[in-house]
Amino acid sequence: MLVDNLLSPFLGNKVIQRDIPRTYPEMEFFKDGGRGQASLFNVIKAYSIHDKEVGYCQGSAFIVGLLLMQMPEEEAFAVLVRLMENYRLRELYKPAMTDLGLCMFQLECLVQEQMPDLHSHFNNMGFDTSMYASSWFLTLFTTSLPIEIANRIMDCFLVEGMEFIFRVAMSILQQARVELLRLDMEGMLKYFQRDIRERFENDADLLFAVANKVHLNARRMRKLEKDYLAKRTREQEEAVELRSPCIPMNNPCVALFGANPVRNLADPCDEIDHLFIELTLFEYASMDY
Repeated sequence: MLVDNLLSPFLGNKVIQRDIPRTYPEMEFFKDGGRGQASLFNVIKAYSIHDKEVGYCQGSAFIVGLLLMQMPEEEAFAVLVRLMENYRLRELYKPAMTDLGLCMFQLECLVQEQMPDLHSHFNNMGFDTSMYASSWFLTLFTTSLPIEIANRIMDCFLVEGMEFIFRVAMSILQQARVELLRLDMEGMLKYFQRDIRERFENDADLLFAVANKVHLNARRMRKLEKDYLAKRTREQEEAVELRSPCIPMNNPCVALFGANPVRNLADPCDEIDHLFIELTLFEYASMDY
């Protein structure tokens, strides 16, 4: 299937090629012109053709790269298909990223319930959950933690699914809580983008030990999912009500936005999240190793 897909015409080659050098730039296997970059491109392109609804999502390159460190590209493609279909990643990577929004909502609620002081600090600083956690879920911590730890997380993810990603997220926040409470917005951004890697590089066993003790109530998580979907539906309905059906076609707004300049209220947030995710991954690619 991989070879067949590679032979199919595809318009997204330039987008994928743009991101390839940003994926594990510190590793020899993925250096410019190396075999790793060629395999990375092949697997990403093949999946984008295989699943046109999902296409290519930037964060998926790091998952593919992690797989290619362990297996040839044909096997990596097969495992990627299974991860997408059976482990919730497909819903996470769809263009609307609704499932990513759900994960951010659930994580914020967990922080509010289990670490209310940290939640209040984040709110006071205007530090949204997506500003530190979106890349955790999209890349399964491969851009935030050393690759050895990311491999262990992937092993646990294959057994427990997305629940384990929540456990690791809460473990990080619990152990970093005292430090984070002392930091302002700039300090927290720096901590999550750079310091977190060094913080847990020598504390991997503790990270997993705390993660395994994190309590997640399955019923509570399902309730939060219902709450999030209801909230999103209300926002979409309110957006429809705000649309004006009678905008003159010579209105300058039409030239910029089309006949419906007020779009779904979730759209601007989605665009901001997409931009922040790209900036976060670019920041990773620009790090000094």
